[in-house]
Amino acid sequence: MPLILVFDGTLGSAEFEALATQRRRDLPGRYYTSDDDLFHVDGRTWAFTNQWSHTEEQPDVTNFISELQRLAPALRVVARLGERTRAR
Repeated sequence: MPLILVFDGTLGSAEFEALATQRRRDLPGRYYTSDDDLFHVDGRTWAFTNQWSHTEEQPDVTNFISELQRLAPALRVVARLGERTRAR
């Protein structure tokens, strides 16, 4: 499951969820898709996953940041991990 779901266009929640449902029925429930949670970059609408945990099967923040950097290099995303995160 992707950590970030992206569709072309400046979409609202209903439009985004309709497209996500076309891709896979349960996708809208796995992402933050309210109008306040969606964000728009370069004519595309983005949603972050809400499926976070500390198990091997689930994404971690490092993978999330790497995917964000790959999908939107123009954002110049940089992260510094704190002691608590490194001690995992």
